[in-house]
Amino acid sequence: MPKEVTITAVAIPGRNGIFDVTVRNGLIAAIRPAERLREASWLALPGLANLHAHADRAYTVQSFRPRSFADALAAAASTRGGDRGASR
Repeated sequence: MPKEVTITAVAIPGRNGIFDVTVRNGLIAAIRPAERLREASWLALPGLANLHAHADRAYTVQSFRPRSFADALAAAASTRGGDRGASR
């Protein structure tokens, strides 16, 4: 894999214009206005990550199956060391 690559004609959401993006060692090293005026060939997007948890499964042991969402929240709060959000 090359240590440096420049991707030309990139559209970046939230920014006007077309850009050339240089990636060095897996990190963005430079973003410059495109040297040649043309339409965008690429679209730069942030890393897409699925950052969610299932309240009925997160922070609980397998033998525990909450009967309600409130029970799941209470178990999660208890596991984190606080009683925040715990139902009584």
